[in-house]
This record gives sequence, structure tokens and C-alpha cells, in this order.
Amino acid sequence: DGKWKVVIGSGFDKKGMIFLYSSDNLINWKYEGVLFEIEENLGRMIECPDFFYLGEKSVLIFSVNEPEKQVQGVFYCIGNIQNKRFIPERMEKVDFGTDYYAAQTFMNKEGRRIIIAWMQHPTNEHIPTQKEGWAGIMTLPREIVLSHDRLFFKPIKELEQLRRESLCSLKEVPIDSEENLTLGKVQKNSFEVLGELEIFSKEASLLLYNEASESVKVNFKDEEVLIDTTKAGIGKGGKSSVKIGKRKRIMFRLFIDSSSMELFLNNEKVGSYRIYPCFIYNKIRFSGKLKVNSFEIYSLENIWI
Repeated sequence: DGKWKVVIGSGFDKKGMIFLYSSDNLINWKYEGVLFEIEENLGRMIECPDFFYLGEKSVLIFSVNEPEKQVQGVFYCIGNIQNKRFIPERMEKVDFGTDYYAAQTFMNKEGRRIIIAWMQHPTNEHIPTQKEGWAGIMTLPREIVLSHDRLFFKPIKELEQLRRESLCSLKEVPIDSEENLTLGKVQKNSFEVLGELEIFSKEASLLLYNEASESVKVNFKDEEVLIDTTKAGIGKGGKSSVKIGKRKRIMFRLFIDSSSMELFLNNEKVGSYRIYPCFIYNKIRFSGKLKVNSFEIYSLENIWI
């Protein structure tokens, strides 16, 4: 309507709310009302809202941090605007990991909607980066895709430019119970893992570890994927899970960096984690009855150089 609009996260009467303001000149602002609110049991405060259009749908992304209610993280709602109110049709978590917050989006010159968030658990103390004066890191940029009234998140295609050399390559490898691999070419915790697994047993897992017993585990069980970073290195780490439905074939991309891990599943779900290994993850263990259709590990270039 020719006016500037801003959404502001807040809370009122024990309910998380998002207020809408408008302006003709970006200086003087008029309160337009409550754009959106959540129930008390979901949170008393909404932070870092982001409203945008994707296709013909309205999308609202916001963060909630209510550990006592066991509601933490970033959520998205798909819906429509009616009488200056956002009416949600679907609400889901953006990221199923333990360290993802304050996500914001922008549209690039190609018209793709890109999302970046703050990666740091607000209650995670006594970690090396905090002692060094850092307040978390940013996630890898992800592209948001709207399909069947759901949002899907995938790594932006530009990240492929960071790949240097292949450190490991497997194709059509059947595994009956367990298989261990040593990654002799891995020189530092900065690599990308691409894989497609076909799982035949009720449970299977992928363990990335080293001689110092530091490890991160991705467990495929029934219709869930469970991630365990409690032995990843310094700090407590955490556990989380996500439902993926009945699927025998699972595609994934795993990005490991010096103090982070980001796991993408089937270009749909993604989990973000802070990890603090003291040593290089240079071993992999496949467990369960499965077939490794494809498996590739690339070392990654430093993005700052």
C-alpha cells in the first residue's frame, strides 16, 4: 500500500506477540495492532520476527526461548493476512538441532529466499569460544523452498564452490552389521559429507569419531533420526531427534567445521549443533544392515580467503 512496515517481537499478558507498525517516511511510525500471537503454553515472548512472502503465501519466522516450558528454537508459520492479522495454517520448527536461534532471511538478486541464524545454545557455558570472547557463530546460508504448503531448507548451491579435494568415495557398498573406515587424508575438521543410505534393519547409525573417543552419532531408527553430540568434545553437547516418516533411502549432507555441525536430511529437515572437538574426526563407523549407495567427503576451503 505504499507504506513501510515493520514487525516487532514482544510479549503481553503472558503471551508472545508480534506487533505491526507502519510508516510513510521511515521516521514516524504508527502502531497498526497485533499481527500474530501464540498461546501462553508456547511462550511469553517472541523474538527476532521475520515476515515475508513466498509465492502466494505469507511466511512468519520467529524465535522462542522458554526452557521451563521446553519450547526453544526457531519456528515458521505459513498462512495469510486477513484484516492486518496473520492467520497461520501450518506451524513447524525451522531447525531440529540444539543450537539454532534468531534466524533472519533476505532475498538475493536471483529472487531466492536465504536464511541465516545465530548458532549458539543460550545456556551453554564453559565452552572454548566463549572464553575467547566470541558470542556464537552464524549458520551456513540456506535456501528456503515452498512446496505443498511446507518449507524446505537446503544448503545454497554456492557452497559447492568451497569443495577442494575428495577425501573418501564409496559406491554401492553393502554392510551386514558394521564397517569401519579411516580417513587418512583428513587434516582438519573442515569437510562436507554427502551420502545416500539404503537401510534394511530397524536401526542403523553413522558414527564420526577419532582415537580420543570424541564422536558425533547420527542414528536412523524406525521413522526417526536421532543425533547425539554429548561425546563430541569439550562441553555437554546434546541430543535431538526429528521425524522423517517411513523411508528406507535417506540422503544427507553433513558439514563439519572447527566448532559446528550442520546436518541436512533429504533437502527437507536440518539440524544445527555447536561442537568442540580437541582432535580431528578421522574415522567413520557404519552400523546396521544397510547399503551405502553413495558416500563422498570433500575438504572445504576457508570462506574468508
